[in-house]
Amino acid sequence: FGDKSLGIVRIQAVPIGLTNELLVVDDTRLEVDRFNSPGTPNSYTQAWPSAAELDTFLYARGGVLWRGSRNPAGALSTPGLLAGFSFDTLGTRLGLEDPAGAVTLTLMQLARYRRVLWIVDGRSALNNRVLSPVTALYSMSGPGRPSALAAYVEAGGLVWLAGGGAAFAYLRQFDRSMNNGSCGTVFSVELGELGPGRTMYEHAHVRSALGIGTTSAEPERSPAAVGEWSGHGPSGTLSAPDYSRLPARMRSRTPATDPIPPTRLASQGGLYYATTASNEVVIEPNEVTEAFDPVSAPGHFESALDTLFEVSSPSLCVSSAPAMLYYHGRDNSPFVFTGFDLWSWTRSDCQALVDFVLGDIWGMTRGAARTANVRAAAGVLASPRAPARIQPARPTARPTARKSRRQ
Repeated sequence: FGDKSLGIVRIQAVPIGLTNELLVVDDTRLEVDRFNSPGTPNSYTQAWPSAAELDTFLYARGGVLWRGSRNPAGALSTPGLLAGFSFDTLGTRLGLEDPAGAVTLTLMQLARYRRVLWIVDGRSALNNRVLSPVTALYSMSGPGRPSALAAYVEAGGLVWLAGGGAAFAYLRQFDRSMNNGSCGTVFSVELGELGPGRTMYEHAHVRSALGIGTTSAEPERSPAAVGEWSGHGPSGTLSAPDYSRLPARMRSRTPATDPIPPTRLASQGGLYYATTASNEVVIEPNEVTEAFDPVSAPGHFESALDTLFEVSSPSLCVSSAPAMLYYHGRDNSPFVFTGFDLWSWTRSDCQALVDFVLGDIWGMTRGAARTANVRAAAGVLASPRAPARIQPARPTARPTARKSRRQ
């Protein structure tokens, strides 16, 4: 109305500590353990993994009595995919009114870590606030919401976004639905669903369109994953990893490759041997090039975005769709996006993929704990340090069902 008022802007400076190696953000909403009698969990009714089973699969020290095992009872745990690496874990299922509050940039959480692996599965990404708890990534990614993950990348943190539901959780509040259909859910730049200010566009560098659906396809290593570049990254010191170390294919589990885990009955094979999985793939041309040496080589552009895995399926309406990307340009710190989960495939392939990202891309090394874990799994006594589990603010109400951590 022609008057003037005082505008107040609150600015919070967050020091970046980078004192710890890796934080794994478990942003899933998988089946939790339920008990009719103390210490004895009920049989699972949903597809593997449950929340506790995923904990064991990823984090277990190995060689420890497997609580709740029944096939056989008293089994010892197998070392998790991350065993031996230096990491902490952060669960986001806290019953908070705003789930985004589970993950912040403060020095007590993201700002302490050089690297973050953020996992959202396809089923959890579908949750809504009315019927089921939403993920923290969904809660912080809506219109006008500040994203701790985006701020972390802008501050120079390294991110691996994975699980088969992360892109959907990040973008679903921008979905316009008119381009969804037989090819799955589509987020396009053309309709404004995918655009500036959103991590999948800004940091993962998907600048065309994403398609999201469930297929029976097995991701295959892309023929475009050849590497052979150097002088990339924000500092100009990054070189390509050896992509031949990636598994050639993420093979589906079978009884011949992966026996049913001790937490499942022999009759529950249908819940363990998955025939379909969530896929988040690029469905339109998405070439990203940058001038890495504009002084000595003006006009020379090189690719800044590598396709590591592809998925081929008629249900995605595109053949050989990129399903795993690695951005290594100048715009932001290196960013890895995997549009499928890390557990539906043979254990050996899952292990190879984790080893490649953590070891070959991020340069992390396993400690002596890995050797101790393997010996423990064989029955040799070992007591490696368990990873710390970061505990944010407690929820206002205690959930009736809880997750039992199995190590």
